[in-house]
Amino acid sequence: MRMQAQAGCPRHSITCSRVRVTRSEGREQFYIDVRRIYKFTKKV
Repeated sequence: MRMQAQAGCPRHSITCSRVRVTRSEGREQFYIDVRRIYKFTKKV
């Protein structure tokens, strides 16, 4: 349960709020975050 919440809810909300900041700065960081999430989900 704890692992699912850490890899699912919190991570997603953090990226969602980060997208707003990265959108104005650059999409490179956003892609890096997405890749990290994909790797995390693949490991689970």
